[in-house]
Amino acid sequence: MNNGISLDDALKEYLSHITLIEPKSENTIISYKNDLTQYISFLKNESVEDINSITQDHINRFIGSIQDSMTRRSSARKATAVRGFQAYFSNQYNLPNPSDNLKVKINRDHLPVYLSYEEIRKILDSFGDTPKDRYDKCLLELIYNSGLRVHECVNLKVNQVHLDQNFLRILGKGGKERIVPFLDSCKNDLNTYLKEIRPLYLSGKSSQFVFIGRKGNRVTRQYIWTLVHKKAEECGIEKKVSPHTLRHTFATELLENGADLRAVQELLGHSDISTTQIYTHVESKRLHDDYDKYFPKRRSGGK
Repeated sequence: MNNGISLDDALKEYLSHITLIEPKSENTIISYKNDLTQYISFLKNESVEDINSITQDHINRFIGSIQDSMTRRSSARKATAVRGFQAYFSNQYNLPNPSDNLKVKINRDHLPVYLSYEEIRKILDSFGDTPKDRYDKCLLELIYNSGLRVHECVNLKVNQVHLDQNFLRILGKGGKERIVPFLDSCKNDLNTYLKEIRPLYLSGKSSQFVFIGRKGNRVTRQYIWTLVHKKAEECGIEKKVSPHTLRHTFATELLENGADLRAVQELLGHSDISTTQIYTHVESKRLHDDYDKYFPKRRSGGK
């Protein structure tokens, strides 16, 4: 392959590389594909024809074009995808790397959206008793109870569920395994789903996945996203709610009830404690509450 590799061929090669040679998680590959497709489209509009024609100015203009319409975290993810893409071709074909000076900044002040206990109960209590309602409730309750990422729920296999001991064996990012528990209420719903509803949906077929649709196919990420959005809307919750909101709620409730940040890191499957620190607003509030409670001079205005 020469330095004049087309943008479309470059994208295919890079996606193949992060899928087969240095594999990333399924979720990361999907995100990178979307981000880099947008990047390639931008470059084509800039009349860039091949990988060797990309300049630092092109990259800066691309990042600038997305910053106004996205959160800093989303912009940072796209910048990371671009930097990895450019670094690959620089290393593989000894090309200049126009992303060398690209700085990826994440807004550490961004607070995660989470639901109050009343809001999450309102959602879970809104389901009826039909097989579909019980299936949908089981899905959302397990994500909330165990702090799952949506792709972890989609890919959850039957042999990862240990009903007798109330825990899941989750394979997270990079194939890292963690054990996460769930409550008895969730156990009961999950047990009912596995024994009564899942066989009904399978209709004699077989599947290794826990959550399947009525045609026996594995549940999709889009189904879960749509379900969460619909239920939040039905319950009059005005926050911008996604499946990840349930994971944020899980972490927030743990910290509000006194869990250590390191323990929350383990339960969420974060490889770096800095990722878990987006929840320090909860610890900060708890510290202030404890200070007010146990340090009466501040309450009374005394010295």
